[in-house]
Amino acid sequence: MRKSKGQKIVFALNSYGLGHATRSLPLIQAAIKAGYQTYVIAFGRSLAFLRQELGGAVFRYFELPDYSFSRVYSQKGFSSRKFFLNSPLFIREVRAEHAAFLKLQRRHQFDIVVSDSRFGIYLPDRPSYLLSNQLKHHIRKAPVFAALFTEHYMRGIKQNFTKIIVPDTAEHSISGKLTHNFWFFRKTDIEYIGILSMLRRQKVRQDLDYFISISGPEPQRTVLERKVLSALEQLQGKRVVVTLGTPEKAGFSEQRGTIEIYGMLDRQQQERIMNRAKLVATRSGYSTVMDLAELNKKALYIPTDGQPEQEYLARYHKRLGNNYAVRLKRLNLPRDLKLAQNYPGYKTRHKTADSVKKFLALLAEN
Repeated sequence: MRKSKGQKIVFALNSYGLGHATRSLPLIQAAIKAGYQTYVIAFGRSLAFLRQELGGAVFRYFELPDYSFSRVYSQKGFSSRKFFLNSPLFIREVRAEHAAFLKLQRRHQFDIVVSDSRFGIYLPDRPSYLLSNQLKHHIRKAPVFAALFTEHYMRGIKQNFTKIIVPDTAEHSISGKLTHNFWFFRKTDIEYIGILSMLRRQKVRQDLDYFISISGPEPQRTVLERKVLSALEQLQGKRVVVTLGTPEKAGFSEQRGTIEIYGMLDRQQQERIMNRAKLVATRSGYSTVMDLAELNKKALYIPTDGQPEQEYLARYHKRLGNNYAVRLKRLNLPRDLKLAQNYPGYKTRHKTADSVKKFLALLAEN
């Protein structure tokens, strides 16, 4: 990694949810350790999270807004109609993002760009990598059309980048059709590096029956919270930890018999509790699926209604016999937790440490 000395690398993270920041964290840490002068571009909670985790090890942080995707979600979930109506706005946001980044480039002269789902952050004359697992969408009502349309769109985005880095493996995939079996991408467009997780497996006693993680965009996060809390009395006698996923309640905690409820857990707390849990009930977000694979955990998946990626991943892993999954409107928590215990979880020998090595080797080619 001698070439890294003195090279400036900038990581840009999408701010929709914390998943982009958490999965990119081990890559940023590896770049710092390898000697790259490391910069970070993020926004909102993602930026706050990375500042907390990385502190002064990052040369400089930049706050740069990204996309207003929240406008395409409602209590019913993702709206294709709203997405297409707002697409001109999203295109303007990407162009504005690129113009703002070029101003930063003139001032700081970055050598390498790694962009986690920020389509406007790239350089035409420098190595620019797009980290993404959303190469195809799989919408249940129109799976072929949605896959063709989104892959064609992403192939166009790729023209601005050297290569797309996919956090998955070429074989024994964790994401199925979302990152495989392409019509438009060439093999040279894609670099599979394997799963990415900020969590690490610990040798601790598995003394919790269930860890229930409530998350997702509002108002759906609250819908799940109400359904889980109303069912907790039926879980008395089991050792259970629930996190509400609400930063504004970070100091909140409550004991209900054998059940503990927290407003928010920091990374260290969540890592330890997930290691202690025999089974995790959670949304089937891509980063969460990778976390569970890293920790080798059984899971009950409750996909966010109307989020095509979560719905597909839940169906995919249930069909393969890895994890049990249920839609929120059909959730019967005591029943479904018991059913989920009969599934082994997604098993893989390839872990984040292997992915980091592949990533650093890719950077060293420049």
